[in-house]
Amino acid sequence: MEQTETFGLSIKSKVSGTWQDSHPYAKVGGTWQRVLKAYTKVSGTWQTSYQWEYVYTYSSGEYTDQDFDNLGLDKTNNVRVIVPSGTIIIASSTSTYAIKTGTGYGGNLIIENRGRILGRGGNGGNGGTSGSGGSAGAAGTAGQSGGNAIHVECPLYVYRIADVLAGGGGGGGGGGSGGGGTANDITGSSVTYAGGGGGGGGAPHGVGGSRGSGSEGRLGSAGGTASLTSGGGGGAGSSHSEGAGSAGASGGSVGSSGSGASSGTGSFASGGGGGGAAASWMYNPSNHFTSFSNGP
Repeated sequence: MEQTETFGLSIKSKVSGTWQDSHPYAKVGGTWQRVLKAYTKVSGTWQTSYQWEYVYTYSSGEYTDQDFDNLGLDKTNNVRVIVPSGTIIIASSTSTYAIKTGTGYGGNLIIENRGRILGRGGNGGNGGTSGSGGSAGAAGTAGQSGGNAIHVECPLYVYRIADVLAGGGGGGGGGGSGGGGTANDITGSSVTYAGGGGGGGGAPHGVGGSRGSGSEGRLGSAGGTASLTSGGGGGAGSSHSEGAGSAGASGGSVGSSGSGASSGTGSFASGGGGGGAAASWMYNPSNHFTSFSNGP
């Protein structure tokens, strides 16, 4: 048995107990054509009761840097892009986007997210390195900021049905180098240095920072690379009796900033790097209308 009802601007038919989308047709000049928009007169005023929309559904899998202008969408009326559960769309770098919406839509663009849409995580900062001649070593560098998930180039409606839509997490700061001893007025050869640890990468997939170098082979450890949703851990700093390099800081999870690292210890120590900032889920330089909700 088939039962048909109107739901908002769509028509659905119940087939074997399940509601399914129905698409009305009208015969024009002897040819059946799809109805793009239907109107109903309510209290003397014609109101839209049905509007056809083009639906594009991603297959399960992982995608990078999706530009909707390259998907072959029919933009005549509304367009609904569905990211199903189990599908992941990620930016390949912090300077690109998981999704660029494209332009030229005749109706509304709707993204229905049941999967994961993520900006790229920032890389971790590098560990501080040794100085020379009795000067302090180089400080640990700051973690990189994360990247945005969606570049908004037109009015956009986002329905977050489940899972994650977020900007990339920030990278953790690199640990400061340590240094101590007595500086010689000429060579500074009596000062010993210890390298700082690299900062962890921000999620998703931010790369850990490189280890800092010290004198006499005292090297810090590199930071860890982030997973899909969790930031990488900071690398350990090296040490000696005169001072120690500090550990690198952890990278941020998706949508979270990285942590800042501490300074090394000793009279010739250097500072740790700051954590990278998390990115917003959207980049919208032209201030297009956006609507974000947890369901249609």
